[in-house]
Amino acid sequence: MRILTPFLQVFVWVIPALSQDVEGGPISAAVFGGNNAEPGQFPFIGSLQEKTHDNPNGTHICGAVLIDKKWALTAAHCLCPSPYPSKVFFGDINLKQKSPSHHESRVLRAPHKYYDTTLENDIALIAIRDDVKDYNQNVSEVSLATSSDEISLYEKCFVAGWGYTSDENYLSDALQYAEVKLVNSSICKAKWWDFNETVICAQNTTSDACKGDSGGPLVCSKKSSTALELVGIVSYGVNVCMPGNPGVYTRVSAFQEWIAENRSTKPFLTIPLWLITVMFGYQLLEQYSYFILF
Repeated sequence: MRILTPFLQVFVWVIPALSQDVEGGPISAAVFGGNNAEPGQFPFIGSLQEKTHDNPNGTHICGAVLIDKKWALTAAHCLCPSPYPSKVFFGDINLKQKSPSHHESRVLRAPHKYYDTTLENDIALIAIRDDVKDYNQNVSEVSLATSSDEISLYEKCFVAGWGYTSDENYLSDALQYAEVKLVNSSICKAKWWDFNETVICAQNTTSDACKGDSGGPLVCSKKSSTALELVGIVSYGVNVCMPGNPGVYTRVSAFQEWIAENRSTKPFLTIPLWLITVMFGYQLLEQYSYFILF
């Protein structure tokens, strides 16, 4: 478990969902105390997975959110070194049962600026190599929130994912979701020393985000509509999977220009990771990861 600060005992929800909960090993975020999602309830959610020789069927690493037929959003720390998610799956609510709407594609990594010591800018775009051809009930994009006045604008919010459903180290095969409430920034500023306007907090007294699905969606509906909009990306929280602790989400509206700028590019570059490291150095690689095909 990577310790962000020894004083607050705050831990980052980072990449591998199956890593050991020991100091130095990362953990990630998911839904604790949630309910099973229905088919089509969250048609924009995807599973980032790593396929290895030991597990050719794939291991769930993080969540992803489809924003159009070519692009998805996730948490930037999900793309940090080891392990690398190489596939993204859409259309399934159970990771062990492929639905008729199942869409699988290799992923291309997009630029991001992320600093794992401060958790700033924990957002990344994923270019989908094999475009999602047709939308249906189980696979479709989600609209992005554009207003920073989320608390007064949105009435109901949900977080979803395939992560841990308890504080034991077991992922959920079935997609889980929980209703959460957006929290005033003053409350989060009192709890998180580096809280700023690029993140937003949400919590619930009986359910919450936990370990296993960073990069998943925080979606909300406005008071005048039932349509869901992507307000946040699951980022980090405290080390105990206990309801009542506010989770921190990357605020999507704060990155509108960055998302629009990077969606206009085309992911043609497929230079191997080792070659980029040799050419430009590891520090540059960490801060600006350009379209790498795995």
